[in-house]
Amino acid sequence: MNDQFHKLTSKWKITEQYNINPGQPYENSIREVCTIDSVEELGFLMNKTIYGKLTEMFCENNKQKTFKDLTSDNIVNLEAIQFFRHDIQPMWEDPKNKKGGDIKIEIHYDNNQINNDYYQSAVYEILGQAKEEYLHINGLRVIDKVIQKNQIRFEIWIDFKPQDPDQKNITKVIENIFVHLHQKYNLDQIKISHVSHDK
Repeated sequence: MNDQFHKLTSKWKITEQYNINPGQPYENSIREVCTIDSVEELGFLMNKTIYGKLTEMFCENNKQKTFKDLTSDNIVNLEAIQFFRHDIQPMWEDPKNKKGGDIKIEIHYDNNQINNDYYQSAVYEILGQAKEEYLHINGLRVIDKVIQKNQIRFEIWIDFKPQDPDQKNITKVIENIFVHLHQKYNLDQIKISHVSHDK
């Protein structure tokens, strides 16, 4: 890595989640895209590849896009794009996720430019780690729910249970990522939900 590159606080692994046949292990649905650890790499990813726009990856005109899985040559649908710290797997079973949870919202998929801008802003905010509270974020999942609900789901995975009253101030700061984005893009009233991973 060039010493002149501006390092991110953490190294991040980007993965895709594909659709798989029932009965297959969940981990079979995940494919690694790349690992990044600099501002310049993040900028390239978000501006020069399909991973910078939801409209390049997810459903369009109510039709799922298809891709070739280069590890098997199968034709697949992309269900989610995932940004996790490089040493954490995007699965509940990972030790760093198991005792935590996630904060999630869904936004309507009805304005391509707003959807793309909202997504990019969320990725830059979370991977940029501008606030100390963001160090509790393990990863971000962005999930295609267009055909089922005409929505995109965002999940911020954190290293503690979001319902934990002792961590409510940190939870609030992380939730405000979504609150501020809703305000910025004049979206409908936000609905935030919490999930614990130790069920």
